[in-house]
Amino acid sequence: MLDINQLDEIEKAPKRPTFLLVLCILTLITTGFGFLGGLYSLITGPMDPDKVEMLVAQNNSSVAQLRELGSEYWANQIQKIGAMVQHTNANFWMNTLVSLLASGIGLFAVISMLKGKKIGFHSYIIYSLFSLSIPYFSVPMNEIPNSAMIFNGIIAAIFVFMYSRNLHWMTK
Repeated sequence: MLDINQLDEIEKAPKRPTFLLVLCILTLITTGFGFLGGLYSLITGPMDPDKVEMLVAQNNSSVAQLRELGSEYWANQIQKIGAMVQHTNANFWMNTLVSLLASGIGLFAVISMLKGKKIGFHSYIIYSLFSLSIPYFSVPMNEIPNSAMIFNGIIAAIFVFMYSRNLHWMTK
């Protein structure tokens, strides 16, 4: 049974900010899908060489069309994405396990923040940086599309900033 002191503590506990709840739900969705996708990848395994060859052929066709239209920048970006698919598939098991680890860190971070623990915020920063670095584990730097990395980095920075606005509530 609760005594008067415990009731006072419950009543004085600050309510979780709605903005934090919204951010956590968005992060739970993305990390949850990432984790489930990683588990699915573990079950299905890497693409067979014929499938990779077909994707590369489609990719090369898109690159040729973009070059005909005079869009050299986007042709190069699409070409790099094709190279990423090949390298990622070649290093499938390591890439999938690293991605699962990153998703696990993200899930831990968001659950910790929902509980009001500051370690969740710091874990989220680690998750964000780790997620951004995953392509570099299996793909040469010159074959990673800069635009994708910049976009993902900006999104990660925005989320870190938005989570930081809720640090006042996280007390543990």
